[in-house]
Amino acid sequence: MTRIALYTHDTLGLGHTQRVAKLARGLIRSLPDARCLLLTGLEKPSLIPPSRMVDFVRMPGVVKTGIETYRSRRLGLPLRAITSIRSSLISAAVESFRPRIFIVDNVPLGMNGELRCLLERFRAQAMPVRTVLLLRDVLDSPRHIKSVWARRGDFDALRRFYDRILVFGRPEIFDTVKTYEFPTAVVSKTRYCGYLGALSSLPAGLSTPKALPAPGKSLVTVTVGGGEDGFSLIWTYLKGIAGRPELSGTQHLILLGPLMPEPKCDRIIASFGDEANVFIHDYVRDFESWILASDLVVAMGGYNTIYEVLSLGRRLLVVPRGYPRREQLIRARILAERGLIEMIHPDRLTPDLIRGKVTRLLAEPWRTPRARGLKFNGVENAVGHILELLREQPADGAGGVS
Repeated sequence: MTRIALYTHDTLGLGHTQRVAKLARGLIRSLPDARCLLLTGLEKPSLIPPSRMVDFVRMPGVVKTGIETYRSRRLGLPLRAITSIRSSLISAAVESFRPRIFIVDNVPLGMNGELRCLLERFRAQAMPVRTVLLLRDVLDSPRHIKSVWARRGDFDALRRFYDRILVFGRPEIFDTVKTYEFPTAVVSKTRYCGYLGALSSLPAGLSTPKALPAPGKSLVTVTVGGGEDGFSLIWTYLKGIAGRPELSGTQHLILLGPLMPEPKCDRIIASFGDEANVFIHDYVRDFESWILASDLVVAMGGYNTIYEVLSLGRRLLVVPRGYPRREQLIRARILAERGLIEMIHPDRLTPDLIRGKVTRLLAEPWRTPRARGLKFNGVENAVGHILELLREQPADGAGGVS
């Protein structure tokens, strides 16, 4: 049995756990004997599609309150106390599971340094485990990342604790290594994997969704990921399109996100739930099929949504998050400059502007997005690099052998 543990801090939204779960499924496809344990702070792990050989350990939740600040989501404990609980849970789970590979998403030392002790034990050979760090293409502004990572010791952690750093991107689009000035010792073990798109093979016989009453009309899908901070975009969009005669031939599928606070959901439904051609849902399980049925997708700028929509060849209008991180804004600007997406800066978002953009995009002749340089083989390439690490480690080593 090949045991693989995967960690994601997840203090906001669904994206981190979704990416890690997608990689876990890829590992299982390539390693039939693989068993994956996913440690997550996601508020609702049940939202992740289940897999027979993947299980979850949910840590007490924390909420991001600023660029580098957090608070306990429910327990009302000081950050130091909640970090201690999470760190103990992670260590106990990993030491009992005894994985051969430990995969960390995005944060080299974990939320508030909660992985440091465990990583130090790995390197002391108390547990001979191969370690992998997963990074998105864009992390944040270069000035912020270089300053914070140096202060927290993240660059030193990359050098000391990790066997591979896997970047889900391409250097010709955004050079993560160069932009954030990775040390030479870290560059040598960093690999670009390409992008994570939609499922590599959609179910056979996939058909246009039947839930809308007029399938002949054009369709705009509005999605804000998990939805915790998506209220402003959806509210502004609905104010812009409500009752407008120029959009009477268009249907609007509004996905609030399963994590949008209930009072905000109620406000949207009370204000726009009876609007003609507007269909409001928390989320849909067959997300890819809805995207394929859409003439336009309006979304925030999260990694998963952007590259899933682009991989399916659909037009995309992005209103990125601008705070607390600038990651979405930077990514959206890069892709907009390449003509891959349309973008509205969050500070300029108004009902009139978004209605004008949507009306223009729907009226333009259909053109497949010019996805030059984008390769959506991130899972396959990442799995290949991880299998290389497994081959380097003796199969009868202490880590993860039953």
